[in-house]
Amino acid sequence: MATAGFAWGCSGGPDGASAADSAPTDAPPSAATADSPAPDRPVGAAPGAERASYHVPVPLELEPYSHFELGDLRLRARGSDWELEYTLPELLVGGHQSLSFRGSSDGAGDYRLLGEAGQVTCQSLGTSMECSEVLSRVELDREKLQRLLAALPAEESAARWAVAGRFSDDPIGVLTFPAQKR
Repeated sequence: MATAGFAWGCSGGPDGASAADSAPTDAPPSAATADSPAPDRPVGAAPGAERASYHVPVPLELEPYSHFELGDLRLRARGSDWELEYTLPELLVGGHQSLSFRGSSDGAGDYRLLGEAGQVTCQSLGTSMECSEVLSRVELDREKLQRLLAALPAEESAARWAVAGRFSDDPIGVLTFPAQKR
């Protein structure tokens, strides 16, 4: 059986705007460390043409903090079936949660994939693939997430806490990755 696929890691991040006013009152405290990025730079990455990223739909004021780079993403063909695997970003869920989905292509470049955590619909957008997700089995590790966010600047910590809270209530997201890597 022939197997095609890809996998890669990524790094980087854009400058972003404030969203501290949208954070819940129980947002974790912030404590900058030597490993923390500059205060005006969010840790997560906005999607780049050569990177895999995860985006949580949020209000405009949280948008700069709703993009996360993915360090591991695999899309593999196994015969006529496709398998998508990746790990949710730690800054979104507080821990290591690997997700796996399987399904098939409709022949026009669209994929309908199902897994224990929910469903994914992917489509080719020329140079990139975009996958819309509706998840049902996602666990937020609040204690671990608070520890991770405490290392960020206060404004970013509060905004990312708000994004994680929205994702926990309504776990939908969008994966984007280069189509040529398929």
